[in-house]
Amino acid sequence: MERKKATEDMKRAFENPRGVQVDKVEKLLNALNTTYTRPAYEVPRLLLWDPQLALTRVYAMQKDMAMCLASAGKVLTSLGFIIVGADSSAASFAVVKWGLIVDHLMETFLHLKAAFSAIRADKDSKYADECARLAYKIVVGEDASFDTLYGNSRD
Repeated sequence: MERKKATEDMKRAFENPRGVQVDKVEKLLNALNTTYTRPAYEVPRLLLWDPQLALTRVYAMQKDMAMCLASAGKVLTSLGFIIVGADSSAASFAVVKWGLIVDHLMETFLHLKAAFSAIRADKDSKYADECARLAYKIVVGEDASFDTLYGNSRD
């Protein structure tokens, strides 16, 4: 029952895209996350990744790159990925273990790419681009059309 109520509250917090209640969404996502007893790499948080990605989009629109990095990292973690360096620290970004592959995974990696680029973490930005391309290849079955859909993200 706790998950159902938190999910309904989160939908209400996202009702107006220009007025997303960011603090409330963060709090609800954290509350939902605590309802799981096993780590996300064992039991991915299928209820969390989509609203977490929506929150990542909000941070990207607000040009809050530190929060965009952290939020995109939480998207990956909720899908069962084990990652390091998805923040503005000196640690290099790396995917230690891949998790579930979903159709918006490329977008998540492209948010990481843009945020790393904005903070001039060029090596991490390039790695996030490579991950986006790999995810696209897994989801679509080819990568020749990646640049057509997402632009030449290697620039």
